[in-house]
Amino acid sequence: MRFSSHLSYDLLLYCIDYCGDRKEPFMKTRFAFALIGLLIAFASSAQPYRLDNYRQLLIEKEKIKGFEKDTGYINLLAKFSTCFYEINPDSLLFYSKKVYQYANNIHYENGVLESFCSMGYFFSLTGNYAQSLSYYQQALALAEKINNKEVELNMLRNIGMFYLNTGKEGEASQQFNKAYKIARDINHTVAKAYLLVDMAAIPLLHHQYDQALALYHEALQVINDPDGFVAAFVRVDIGNIYCEKKQYQEAIPLFRTSLDYYLRTHDNLGRMNTMCALANACRGLEQTDTAISYATTSLSLAKEIKNNEGIKNGAECLSHLYEKKGDYRNSLTYFKLYKAYSDSIFNDDTRKKTAELEAKYIYEKKEALLKQAQANQVRTLHFQIAIVFISALLMCVLIVFFLFPRWLRQLPYFKDLPREEKYEEKKLTYL
Repeated sequence: MRFSSHLSYDLLLYCIDYCGDRKEPFMKTRFAFALIGLLIAFASSAQPYRLDNYRQLLIEKEKIKGFEKDTGYINLLAKFSTCFYEINPDSLLFYSKKVYQYANNIHYENGVLESFCSMGYFFSLTGNYAQSLSYYQQALALAEKINNKEVELNMLRNIGMFYLNTGKEGEASQQFNKAYKIARDINHTVAKAYLLVDMAAIPLLHHQYDQALALYHEALQVINDPDGFVAAFVRVDIGNIYCEKKQYQEAIPLFRTSLDYYLRTHDNLGRMNTMCALANACRGLEQTDTAISYATTSLSLAKEIKNNEGIKNGAECLSHLYEKKGDYRNSLTYFKLYKAYSDSIFNDDTRKKTAELEAKYIYEKKEALLKQAQANQVRTLHFQIAIVFISALLMCVLIVFFLFPRWLRQLPYFKDLPREEKYEEKKLTYL
């Protein structure tokens, strides 16, 4: 059953506005949760066209007589797996492992590379950041090996964001600058826009809002697609800055425009982040019940896609909102949920694991470079030996050709032989 995106959006806004107008707190909250739950059920049942299209293409390929899991099939399966990024991380991991298995069987490095990227995305989405870093590093090394610049810059971005989240701004900035240089060299406008957004996160940490806003607006100019995916999440980021500056009224239209896009495209991850942003804006405007409705929806979506960061943010927001309402029982419940997920993200064990992975990656990279240098030395030595051998052989041929006849004549047997008669041409005398 298809559920119209515009109808779903209208239902959502009606539900939230209804909550804000009703005077019975208990009834309005129950009504809101019921309608939002119904909305999520309908909206999540609709799958993007892209996912259905790739699934159909895979089925058609598998029906072909003599079907083999060749590079074309693996590329198609890799694209199919990425469709689950916003809607179902478990399926993303499942199909990524299949891509790795098939690609590894036929030694298809591009397929292996795609699987490393997707598995890194899965572990990032589910909050296992140390494991995601490991896959990003493997993907980066392989991308450098096969000269895949697009994947190389994406992995530099991801590693940079990891460093930023672990408090290593200098390292993060280095990764972003390397990636931006590659994006500029290959003229990849989408990557440039992404990187400008990533770079904006650094001044945000120091509350330099104007500098961050300048980078966001530059990203929108670079991408030049006001109705696309990049513009949708950039608008949310700009809205978040307005919230930080307590300009909540300016933020809400930006959030709602992006939310409309995410509902149209069935992007659960985008909806989750935008709902949480709307909850924070409504909280700033003292619209507590409306904020609770948005935050509850965001938390439900985060649980559905198993996004630990989203669960943490949603729970934190709800804890503050229920505390403001004087509902300390619910406030404590959500605070405990927030604390549990907050402690699991970038904790001491994660940082320790990160340090181990970084050390291992640096060691393996140095070892690979050393092995390559040794292999080059062996090849150079073999080449030198071959040159010496060929030179010696040529010398032997020259010696035999020029000196062998003279040397033969010096032997006793050849000395006793009669000398060759010399025939002189005589002139004929005519009588």
